[in-house]
Amino acid sequence: MTTRNAANITVLVLSFMSAGSLPAAEATHPVVTSLSVQLLPIVRTAYPNSDIAFESDRMTASANTRSFTVHGGSKIGKWSTEPHIEKGPSFEGFILTIAVHDGPYRGAAVIPQTLKRPYWRTFLDAAEILDEDRHITVHFSYGARVTRELLQAATSILRTGVADVTPLGPEGPGINPPAQHPEE
Repeated sequence: MTTRNAANITVLVLSFMSAGSLPAAEATHPVVTSLSVQLLPIVRTAYPNSDIAFESDRMTASANTRSFTVHGGSKIGKWSTEPHIEKGPSFEGFILTIAVHDGPYRGAAVIPQTLKRPYWRTFLDAAEILDEDRHITVHFSYGARVTRELLQAATSILRTGVADVTPLGPEGPGINPPAQHPEE
């Protein structure tokens, strides 16, 4: 990311924060800031009471979440006999996390992909950040009845809004979107 682009993004974020549209973002990576500036107005419109938090190189937005008792699944398809409590989106909710991590992506998941969990779906993707030894990850968990506006907007922004990163997935430039799923 060029210094000029970073400065423009910083000015844009500061103007959103001063208008009360975005929470304070302390020392957030410019790629996270860029995606946040695009996504958060849509999140606030679709879910006015959503929770938004910035922590160092991470942004998390969520609405209509709850705790679920789930049996964990292993990579080979076995299910745990002991349940555990896990926070997830309700049928009308979502949890969106965009984070920057050190080093290249070394996750076991083939990306991009949408995981079908017992009560929600989670879209995963990652991309290396150009000119840095870091990568960005996107986890977008959503319920079956998340608003179409948010799902479509997030899909579009995540596909085209990561111009300064190198895609790791097979579907071309940027972060690839979750597949559209019919309501269940």
